[in-house]
Amino acid sequence: HPEVTVHGLVEFEDGFLFANLSRPDMKMPIAYGLFWPDPPPGRPGVSPVNLARLGKLTFHRPSLKQFPALGLAYRVLEQGGLWPAAFSMANEMAVSEFLAGRLPFESIVTSIRKTLAQLDETIGRQPADPAGIKEVAEKIRARRMPVRNS
Repeated sequence: HPEVTVHGLVEFEDGFLFANLSRPDMKMPIAYGLFWPDPPPGRPGVSPVNLARLGKLTFHRPSLKQFPALGLAYRVLEQGGLWPAAFSMANEMAVSEFLAGRLPFESIVTSIRKTLAQLDETIGRQPADPAGIKEVAEKIRARRMPVRNS
């Protein structure tokens, strides 16, 4: 999406689609994260999207070769259970390692794959409830994942 305006889409079973449109600025997501569960006070310095000026929204089918984490995310979603939570935690840890200078950018997806490969297949049959999500996050943290490149 070249305009970098759509930040989230939710498709309902009836085909109805909600879109989250905002400027490409992290101020609002960070503000919502800091003040959760309450909305942030005022407007954290983000001007609204001017749809008339924007003019159009363009979408392209993403290249799974160019964005390998997306293909992995699709597979994880199909597996269900706690796999999406495990993917999210593995991603968070890999990105943290990258930001700390301990993992090269091009190794993030490999690290996520290695992390997921170390988990028990039964997490796909477990409900994605808060207790299960916490348990899988603790398992990943306890193993000091992601695995670093040698």
